[in-house]
Amino acid sequence: MDILALIAAFGGGVIGAYMGAVPAFVMTGVFALVGGVATAAGVDGSVAINSIAFGSFLGPHIAFAGGVAAAGYAGKQKKLASGADVVSSLNGLGEPDVLLVGGIFGVIGFVLAALIGAIPLGALGTLGTLTDLPGICVVIIAIILDRLTQALAQKSEVEKHD
Repeated sequence: MDILALIAAFGGGVIGAYMGAVPAFVMTGVFALVGGVATAAGVDGSVAINSIAFGSFLGPHIAFAGGVAAAGYAGKQKKLASGADVVSSLNGLGEPDVLLVGGIFGVIGFVLAALIGAIPLGALGTLGTLTDLPGICVVIIAIILDRLTQALAQKSEVEKHD
């Protein structure tokens, strides 16, 4: 794991929160298309695909997951009308803690991808070579967010009754 890639993952999560989860995911697609077109034209498009679209900057497991986590956090903190609003840019809220949550979950997505991608499968290689690694990480992060939200809701219910 490279420290610069980890820092970039934090920035990617902030980008996901800043732009909104869905616009960040659209940017992933744009850069993947740019890389694909460049490759079809005979130019090396691996930087656009591997480093930007599915790397530490705009990878769905980083930017999209960071944007979703930040929206959920903003909704829970009553800074956003609904935590399910993954389309709106969260920069307009003027709340740096919301962007920070996006960055933290971007790092979580990066670390998850590194850990899951390194699981050996013997002669088949690693789990990362056989699966949609960003997709698996997004699902795992969604489960983490769901459990975290449930735990926080139960804690607030207990505090209300005390």
